[in-house]
Order: sequence, then structure tokens, then C-alpha cells
Amino acid sequence: MKKFLSIFSFALIALLSAGCDKTPEQNPAQNGGNDFEGNVPSQEILSGEEFNVNIKVSDIKSDSAVAKAMPNGSNKYFFRVITKLELDAFSIYNSDYDILCYLLENIYHGEYIVSGNKALECELHAETDYIAIAFNYENVEAVYNQEEDVKLFRYEFKTPKGPEVDPNSLFMTANLAPTSTNFTLDVTPMKGDDALWTYYIWNKTTFDETLANEASQNIVMRSYFGLQNIAVEQGYLFGDIIKTDKLGRLGSHTIFAYEQLQNNKEYVVVLFYVDPNADDPTEVYDYNYVAIPFKTLESTTPAPVLEVSEPVIVKSGVSYNVNFVLKTDAYAVDLLVGAQLWSSYDFAKYWDPNDWSQIQAFFMFRKSVGEDAMAQAKSETGTTISFTGFDKDDYVFFFEAVNIENKATQFGVKVTADMFDNAQ
Repeated sequence: MKKFLSIFSFALIALLSAGCDKTPEQNPAQNGGNDFEGNVPSQEILSGEEFNVNIKVSDIKSDSAVAKAMPNGSNKYFFRVITKLELDAFSIYNSDYDILCYLLENIYHGEYIVSGNKALECELHAETDYIAIAFNYENVEAVYNQEEDVKLFRYEFKTPKGPEVDPNSLFMTANLAPTSTNFTLDVTPMKGDDALWTYYIWNKTTFDETLANEASQNIVMRSYFGLQNIAVEQGYLFGDIIKTDKLGRLGSHTIFAYEQLQNNKEYVVVLFYVDPNADDPTEVYDYNYVAIPFKTLESTTPAPVLEVSEPVIVKSGVSYNVNFVLKTDAYAVDLLVGAQLWSSYDFAKYWDPNDWSQIQAFFMFRKSVGEDAMAQAKSETGTTISFTGFDKDDYVFFFEAVNIENKATQFGVKVTADMFDNAQ
């Protein structure tokens, strides 16, 4: 059975795909014409081993394409076009099983179960890598539970370059004013007061790295990832977080950070338009954006001390608890902690003991240890923080002490699967 990290009671559901409309349902015996290369599916439901789907993508333009699936049986099957970005983001591109689980765990996956020959008319974006994916749905439970082998059908393609968009046609900005922990910026949408827009704040290092290695359109895609994380953390759906009483905006507004920023740190705020009727975070509305860089001011208060002990792993029933002793000083006003599976993100690429902020983005919503633990952490003995309910796997634990101006001292610890063999 596939394992999941559940240290905190929320999960990331951030599948970003193409916006594709299915053609009307057709009789499999009548839809084997030129559009589907003469394919006439069998009227039988085939076994997982026998079932196949031939995928072709045609009419590829900078903003659209038509993806066609031609099965050899009457099985129900999953068929969807997604970006390669999301598979790379979770390091699952080379694992058919992980891709299948990822697609199934999206709460909207039921909308993509079809049968017979099927064409998807997709709204896409320029210079972006996409994958049309299909798999048998008749045996999906057995495959998910690893009782049968996964059989994934893929067709990869890339859209060509599209026309350039003038940023001034999207937004006008003025009066950027950073502080040590926040900023303000006046924003006027150029598409009118009825156009819903929002914003997402990037670490500038991550922003620059994304632009250097990926298509520029991935900035908005990854911003959707971030907005979805914010929504889930606060107990909302994606459609809630972009409403005007939260992070959605109509007309001109002065914006500011939705959580405290680190002092003396470079950021980029990304502005873009969203669909006011959106509920599904998988459907990107507009890939065009305006990016405004800024840097927060230096703190005048010293950074707090942070000491983190070696991990102590304790077996608890069928799982394990991972314990650390934390110590800090009087300059700390909060202690924040987080945990992630090593395989969830590209930690190896950003692992730098001299700059733990490189992996901070993977722990967007760190949890406060609370007032009592915070007070104990300032004592000679420190405070013990326990992460509960873990399986044997590779993890990263992240710790952060912040002062009154949000100046942070950070520390990361990797715990490998073999360390669980020495559990107490």
C-alpha cells in the first residue's frame, strides 16, 4: 500500500493540468472514422494485461491542442492532459505507479473517467511541456493496492512559442514600500474592475531558479501550488482562497504579505488573474503575470540562538516517533517546526547547511511549538519536540527560531530509513 506523510492534518492536492473539454459521448461502433484512425474498440471489457490505449495529439498550437485516446476495449479508463512540471515537482516522472496514485488522489479525478474513443480539446499555454496520460480504470483498486502491475499510457508534447504580452497591459503598480517583515504595493488591474486577480509571494532565489530552468509560464502554475497550500492549511478550498474576502481582489488595491516575511530577504510578488468561478485548482485561468521584486529591511534585533539535538527515534506500536530537544534564547518569540518526506521535493538540489532558507519553501506552513514549549526551550534543559506516526523512510525535519522582527535562525535535519533500525 502506498505510504503517506501525515505529520500534520492536511495534504497537498495541487494537480495542475490543461483545461480540456471532452467531445460528446459517441457510440464506439460508430466512431471509428478518420478522426480516430479507423479504431473500433471491442465491445468486451478486457483484462488489465490485455487493455491498451493508443494516444495521439494533433493540432498543437501555442494555446491549444487536441488529444485523442483510442482504446482496444470497452473498459472505463482515465484520460487527462497534465503538465510535465507537476510530475517533476514531486519527483515522480519516472514512476508510473506514483503518477497513477498522484492522479487518483486529486479530488476531481472522477471527471476524467471515460470509455470508447475520446477526444479532449485542450486550452494550453505556450512553450510548455505536457503529457496526455491514460490508464485502465476497471482494475484501478487492485493496481493502487499493488495487487496488479500498473500500465500507464503516455504521449508527451510541447506547445510552441506564442505572442509576447506587454506587462503594462496586465497591471500597473506604484508605491512599493517594504519593512523588515512586510511590504505594501499599490496595484491597478488593467483589465477592468470586474476582473478578479490575486498574488503570490516568492522567495527570489526560487523565482530566479524557476525562470532559469523552466518555461516562464510555470511561474503562475507554481503560484497555484502555493495558493492551494495556503487554502488547505487554513481549511479552505481553492475557490475560497481566491475570493475577495481572502486573497482575491477586484479593482485597485494596496496589497501586503499574508504572513510575516523574513528581514533582509529578497522576494518577488507575482500578480495574475484568476477565474472568479474557479473551484478546481487544476485549471489555470491565465498564465500571464507581472513580477515585482523587493527586499525587506534589515532587522535591528539580534537573531535568536537555535540548538537542535540529534534525533531520538522511539518505536510506538506499528509506527515511530522522532524526537528532538530544542533550545533557544530570550530573543526568540516563536519556534516553528515542520517535516517532509525526502522524496516529496528536490531536497538534494537545495541542501545547503550554510543557507537553510534554500529549503524553507518546502515547509511553507511550519507549526509553532506553542507557548509552554517555547518557554521550556529557553531553559537549560530545553524542550522535547516529538513528531509522531512515522514509517521507515527518508525525512527532512526543519526548525526555525524567529525574533520580534521575524529574523530567523534555521536548521535542517535529514533522517534516513536505516536510522529507524536503531529505534528505542
